[in-house]
Amino acid sequence: MKIIFIGTKNFTFFSKQLLSQYDKTIITSMDYHIPEFISSDSKIIRVNEVYDASSMTFKLNVNECIESLESIITHEENVKVFCNQEANLEVAEKIRQHFGVYDHMGSRVEIFRDKLLMKETLNRSNLRVPRYTALNQNLSVDDYENLLERLSEKFIIKPSCSVGSRGVYKIFNKHDFISFINDNSGDLAHFEAEEFIHGDLYEFDTVVQDGELIYSNVSRYSCPMADLQEGTTLGSIMVDRDEEIHKRISHFGKKCLSSLEALNGCFHMELFRSSSDELVFLEVAARSPGLMTVPAYHRWEGVNMYDLELMVQSGRKVSTADVSSISGFQSRPSFFIVYPKIAGKVISINTPVTDAEVDIDWQVSQGQLVEGTTTNIDYAARFFVTCKNAGHAQEVFEWLTKEFKAVTYA
Repeated sequence: MKIIFIGTKNFTFFSKQLLSQYDKTIITSMDYHIPEFISSDSKIIRVNEVYDASSMTFKLNVNECIESLESIITHEENVKVFCNQEANLEVAEKIRQHFGVYDHMGSRVEIFRDKLLMKETLNRSNLRVPRYTALNQNLSVDDYENLLERLSEKFIIKPSCSVGSRGVYKIFNKHDFISFINDNSGDLAHFEAEEFIHGDLYEFDTVVQDGELIYSNVSRYSCPMADLQEGTTLGSIMVDRDEEIHKRISHFGKKCLSSLEALNGCFHMELFRSSSDELVFLEVAARSPGLMTVPAYHRWEGVNMYDLELMVQSGRKVSTADVSSISGFQSRPSFFIVYPKIAGKVISINTPVTDAEVDIDWQVSQGQLVEGTTTNIDYAARFFVTCKNAGHAQEVFEWLTKEFKAVTYA
């Protein structure tokens, strides 16, 4: 089978054994580095990127992608198109439609990109979502009181199709609202406003095939995503399957997926457990979770969501054995943490003293002048931590997210 990878990152997350079973073509940007182990037996096509104002990020030029594939995709071959990179999901869908190849999503990517559309859908099923409203280009300072009345005394403004927590504004007073309008005066129609939810943020990650849930997991974030841009340490750790909140979130999340008709693929859902103990849907993406959640699940439970996602998108039936821990598997509870960049000069980078195994990806160095974090992948340091057992993991997670500082700034 021939697989066309569209803008895929993290090739090291896949098992090499599974990748070796495919004839691989990779379409990527001009400057993206592809590891030698994958480039050595793959056809690499590089195309330009274009800026997408609605998502506030760059995506591959779909016309260049299609033109480059005209001589590669033929109806005589078994060809599938794979993408799990948020910014390029719609690019992949347009390629599938152009060539008439298998589309695991059934041309339904839009509902998993448009945050207004997904909330409207769940609202009709009486599932709890934040109160929300679309904004328009005629928005003015005079609309502030009306938004307060419709939403809450505090609310969030964000792009309706954003990627990586870009362009998120916390509106806690009229000054915040004026700042948002001044920052985006020519682009207000791309935004939505929604009720601010006080509580803890969780992720519900799933693999679905033919409408059947074949793997799911729940993790807890150390803080809401937007807080990373304010200097708060962000981490995510798996919730024990025996905990009541794991069961509640799984039940609620399944109802949301059913309402959205999520029939095939991986889905990464974020939701709040409010301070009043209410579960509130936030958003869902039609892809596996980002950052280091996939390798964390893999080490903790022996299940590789990247492999399962590749199988589902390529139309291969996933068996029970594919989602079972391999023989002799030893659980190694793991989690990730990202530390924010804070505008200023880096005085020192600090390595934690712990009996846990810590793999560190430094993105800053001593003496460097840095700007503040703007997205959840714009970090100063990323820790991937592996512990002796689940209890040990919880202890180290709390220490690293609440007490330890990876970087000292002037």
